Order: sequence, then structure tokens, then C-alpha cells
Amino acid sequence: MARQFFGTDGIRGRVNQKPMTVETALRLSIAAARTFSPDGGRDVIIGRDTRRSGEMIEAAIVAGLSSMGLTPVCVGVVPTPAVALLTRETGAAFGVMVTASHNKFQDNGLKLFSPEGVKFTDEIEE
Repeated sequence: MARQFFGTDGIRGRVNQKPMTVETALRLSIAAARTFSPDGGRDVIIGRDTRRSGEMIEAAIVAGLSSMGLTPVCVGVVPTPAVALLTRETGAAFGVMVTASHNKFQDNGLKLFSPEGVKFTDEIEE
């Protein structure tokens, strides 16, 4: 999935078109759960920006994480660095930010943060 979907800073694209679909968000959250918390039982920080599609994508992430036994902690509309900081400071398994940054309002994206609060390495994305 990685090089096919991940750009220089996460996954971005037009909402409801590959790769930025609800299915992608669901599958990515499950894959990240398997990588960072294979036994479940840990919190995952989820933030989003103000795009309308954010709640829909967030719901898919929550479903995927919950299905893997993790506890989604939705922090609502926050700046991206807040998710990184909260992930690190709370000892979360990882963090997810639903944002397309400066891209068009029709787009959205997913940025993933490691337990240390930094973006995933290329090796992990692979």
C-alpha cells in the first residue's frame, strides 16, 4: 500500500476517490493497529481539520481501530502538531491526523504518527 498511496507526508487525494476512500481509512487503521499494537488495548489519538469529510473518515478510522481492540481517542478539530504531541505525551500506540493541509477543500488525507509523535518512516509505510 505504501509507495502506491503514501506521498511525502501521508496519503492525500480527492475524497471518495482512490486512494482517499473510507475503505482506505478503515484498512489503514487496521494495518497501523497490527503494526503498533498487535495485542490491542492501547489508545490511539485521532484529530482532524475542518473539512466536512473529516467526520466520515474519522468514523472509518474509529471502526478499524475498535475492531482491533484499540481505544480511539478523538480529540476533534486540532492543528496537526497537537496530534503528534498528544500521541507522544500520552503514550498512545500511534496517532492519526485527518487533513489535507493546504490542499483543496474537496481533498482530504491521513497523516500517521509513531508512538514518539513523529511521522512514520518510509520503511514502516512500506
